[in-house]
Amino acid sequence: MLMFRLLFILVGAVLGGFIGHLGASGVYYTLRILSIAEGAVFGIVIAGLAVAVEMKLRTLKLRSIAGAAFGIFTALILANLLTYALTGLSLTPSTGNRTLILMVNLTAAFIGASIGLRIIEEVDLTIIGKIIRGKSDFGLLPKVLDTSVLIDGRIADVAETGFMDGTIVVPAFVLAELHQIADSDDELKKTRGRRGIEVVHRLQQNAQFDVRIVNEDFPRIKEVDHKLIELCKKIDGKIVTNDFNLNKLAELHNVGVVNLNLLATSTRPLLLPGEELPSMLVVKEGKEPGQGLAYLEDGTMVVVDNARKRIGHKVNVQVTSVLQTPTGRMIFAKFLSEPGVASAAERE
Repeated sequence: MLMFRLLFILVGAVLGGFIGHLGASGVYYTLRILSIAEGAVFGIVIAGLAVAVEMKLRTLKLRSIAGAAFGIFTALILANLLTYALTGLSLTPSTGNRTLILMVNLTAAFIGASIGLRIIEEVDLTIIGKIIRGKSDFGLLPKVLDTSVLIDGRIADVAETGFMDGTIVVPAFVLAELHQIADSDDELKKTRGRRGIEVVHRLQQNAQFDVRIVNEDFPRIKEVDHKLIELCKKIDGKIVTNDFNLNKLAELHNVGVVNLNLLATSTRPLLLPGEELPSMLVVKEGKEPGQGLAYLEDGTMVVVDNARKRIGHKVNVQVTSVLQTPTGRMIFAKFLSEPGVASAAERE
């Protein structure tokens, strides 16, 4: 590339010298040599500026260049319409008119390039592509289900409530993974795999859903998570998952994600410090001395202080704090009393 740039500058010098020679025809030899030299220097300067601009353009994104070009083109059209109207008031052309036209065009080109760059940086142009492809085979923003969300099973209930609009896509490689899990010797894995397959059948049998089994595979990609990401990129879809790691991986690849766990967390009732939770069953001991663990109906863990001796019993507790984590929330509470037994505060 360096040789090409040097050759371009050399050509610029030759053309500049040739133009200087043409402009100095009929004059003394010394003046002609001086004119050729000036033309060559001018050609080198112009070619050098062109090379500098080319090197700068290489550092810019293609969309930025396109935005600037579009802005300049639009601004120059408007500028020429404006200058035509202004200079049209004059009956004869003049140097002032030409200078006005030049200044207006330069100003418009600068402003147009600035606005074009601003628009291209702030406007999400992918929306236009998605709207154009909205009537494609998969519609607008199809939802691609992964293995974890099918095994979980709640996706069918969520879909039936109307939260899952658009096409539901189940990749063939996800079904293959479900069948592999269902054929496992481990009873727990076998049950989970069969539940995932049953959820797919349940979605297919519901007439209000457009469920597609996609045979698209990516042989060069071994991991299912990366296959899901490539499929979503190809069909402009979103991944529906419970997998926290897949959630983060998709975000790194700028692929939309619907995390069912986060959806469930956001729809849980808000608990504030001081609220009481009656009849919580303490199922096991906690990590810290004296702690017992209980669970809400939605699976939220409740860490209860001074409840270790009451494992297997129901207790009334009071919320002390709520910790929100990327995978859910944890509730910390203190023991009040057992159901049917007045607490110390009540006795007072």
